[in-house]
Amino acid sequence: MNGKRLGASLVVLCVIVLSTIGAYRSVVRSTGDFARVTAIRTPVSAPPVADLCDLVSSEEARTVLVAALPAWHTIKVSRVLHAFELWGPSAKFPETVVSAHGMRLLSGTEVKQVLLDHRVYRQAVGSNCPLLIPTRYGVRVEIGLGTASSFAGATGHSDDLLRACAAHGMATDASLVTPLGAATIADLLNDSIATFDPAQELEWTVEAFARYLAPQRSWENRFGESYDFDLCMRSLLSRPLGTGACLGTHALYAFAVLLRIDEKAPILSSTVRSRVRVRLRDAAGCLARNQRADGAWTKDWPVRVPAASSGLDWEALTATGHHLEWIALLSDDLRPPKASLRKAVCFLVASTNGLSSHEETDYYLPIAHAARALCLMRNTSPEALLGG
Repeated sequence: MNGKRLGASLVVLCVIVLSTIGAYRSVVRSTGDFARVTAIRTPVSAPPVADLCDLVSSEEARTVLVAALPAWHTIKVSRVLHAFELWGPSAKFPETVVSAHGMRLLSGTEVKQVLLDHRVYRQAVGSNCPLLIPTRYGVRVEIGLGTASSFAGATGHSDDLLRACAAHGMATDASLVTPLGAATIADLLNDSIATFDPAQELEWTVEAFARYLAPQRSWENRFGESYDFDLCMRSLLSRPLGTGACLGTHALYAFAVLLRIDEKAPILSSTVRSRVRVRLRDAAGCLARNQRADGAWTKDWPVRVPAASSGLDWEALTATGHHLEWIALLSDDLRPPKASLRKAVCFLVASTNGLSSHEETDYYLPIAHAARALCLMRNTSPEALLGG
């Protein structure tokens, strides 16, 4: 009797083991198969609808750009990435342009190499942990879990580097170097597609996908799950205003970019497109009502006029610069009144003028966003404004 029970138990155990192996093989197949991007793709551009040169002078833009020159006491990837987003991969600084504090400026090529060449990254950052990690799907970027000032060798958000590459027009065949050798931007894109999860931070991913995939509206991850831009927009729209990365401003920027791309290559349904426009109008209305007397916005921008503040204010600098970035891309009907925008410009210029070298280093992230916002408002490259 015991022998029969033992035999029966072994049979059951074998069935369980075989079933588990079968399930594992099924998962391996499903997690290894997805539609890779193989053809060379040039990202779709999303320039401003029209410039706002009447609201920001070239001299004001230069004032903020000087504070955002790529020269720091210490190299951190978060700063290098923001410099890359602002100046781009090909920026060159003439000898007449120098850091006010005597620190050497990194060229656009050097900035790009820190981010996209493991050999340069390792030497510049001094980290044993690679930024670019080869995977079975392509290449993944290490994401820091600390605050903006704490991580030295990682970026801060899902697909922020991929998004920056797309925004600067880098095609998918552009090269990068991982610890295992040569790769391309397509490898970054393929890993992101394969590992896509709608519960992840979407703001940077959805913009990167829109720039590289449009007019394609949908994609499948490694599990064969299909997603599209409507789903991502609905997810971002489900959040209250002011929530999400950087006081809710990156969601608004994603909305603005996708609207601009959608005008060239439709990727949104009419229903979702209308909802996005309504959300941007609502945000513009909040900004018009809840602006501080000195022109700043803060974390309270959706609900109340913030209290006055003295000294260099990280939160106000962050909110104000980020908001002007998305506002600069859109038409007048989706923006706050020009009087509000002019006040915000004056706040950014006053806040970034005459900073110490340590202040420029410590506040580099919001300063870079402020500088980029003013360049977008003038619809002119930072390199041209600095030299002009």
